[in-house]
Amino acid sequence: MGEGAFGEVRFCHHKITGEARAVKLIQKGKLTAEKKVAIFNEFEILKSLDHPNIVCLYEFYDEPNFYCIV
Repeated sequence: MGEGAFGEVRFCHHKITGEARAVKLIQKGKLTAEKKVAIFNEFEILKSLDHPNIVCLYEFYDEPNFYCIV
């Protein structure tokens, strides 16, 4: 779907429900300490929001080479 300096956004489907999702894959190797803090701040903010005009955070995965935000 898109690509940036630290990773990319891909289209996916939830395995059980089949619902369409977007997953943001962020490469850990390209992150500075400051960027890592910013990503976790983004995760915490999105987790607390519930508004029809703001993307909904469903899941967060800490994989060996990537952070995955669904």
